[in-house]
Amino acid sequence: MTTDPADVRWLIDLDEDAFARAIEQRSFEDLRDTALALTELIDSDAIGVDDLATVVRRARAILDACDLRLRRVENELDHDGTAVEEASAEVEEPF
Repeated sequence: MTTDPADVRWLIDLDEDAFARAIEQRSFEDLRDTALALTELIDSDAIGVDDLATVVRRARAILDACDLRLRRVENELDHDGTAVEEASAEVEEPF
């Protein structure tokens, strides 16, 4: 289930430090859903031009945080060859 765009409007009013703390405290799944909701908010007419730059920066920061977490998992898997082999064996070819 994704986050409703109206539920993420509070992110616009946070200062940079509070926003950074909020990102650190959230799970990967919550960050993913929040980024999706921010993207939907950007696509809607629900925000003004003044808030658009802030929302875009915040969405990018959340996506960067998700990417960093994924890279950490990849690095952990790379150090344990069996985990990489098991994970790649589970991936099915799309065609």
